[in-house]
Amino acid sequence: MKNATTHDNHALLTIAELATRFSLPESTARYYCKRFLDYLPHVGEGKRRRYRGNAVAVFAVILEEMKKNKNAMAVEAVLSNKFPKNIDVVVPKPQAQQQNNHLAISPAVSPVSEADAGRFLALMEQQTSAMQSIAGTLEAIAKRDSVIQHLEQALETRNEEVTQLRKEVEHVKTLQSESEKLHQQDLDQMRKWLGRIASEQANGK
Repeated sequence: MKNATTHDNHALLTIAELATRFSLPESTARYYCKRFLDYLPHVGEGKRRRYRGNAVAVFAVILEEMKKNKNAMAVEAVLSNKFPKNIDVVVPKPQAQQQNNHLAISPAVSPVSEADAGRFLALMEQQTSAMQSIAGTLEAIAKRDSVIQHLEQALETRNEEVTQLRKEVEHVKTLQSESEKLHQQDLDQMRKWLGRIASEQANGK
């Protein structure tokens, strides 16, 4: 079995064949081909586009860098250091089709290239990821604020309970003080009575 990175420079590969070589879903291979089209040697346009054999080595580097959790811009920087940008080579069309194309009216606005569409898609994915991250942060802040509010309410309730207990303690202290005064008065009165009784008994003798 050949290694996925081995290739015939004269071979022309479809996206499906690239996906098979690297055991990738075809949708993933298609995204990589669109996103890094400038660095993948190819011929043709649209559905007729085919990738040259030496594109396999470029594709291998793309996969290696993506596995390092790099974003598309970082991968593109690595590719720019290792590989030159490619000029899209268009497969010659039959003469009759070329004549028909000469008769066709050129559009007023040039269509967006697939490479630009790939860059736009990558940018949209980055923005979506950033928005999801912001939403998650806002949700975490909202939960934290709810917890803080709950703790503040609990603390306020505890403070009210402590204040009430202090009032009750002061009331108990007041009652105790009055009780001690009454008890002292009763003892003094009892001493007087006992003294009087003792005095009367002594005089009676």
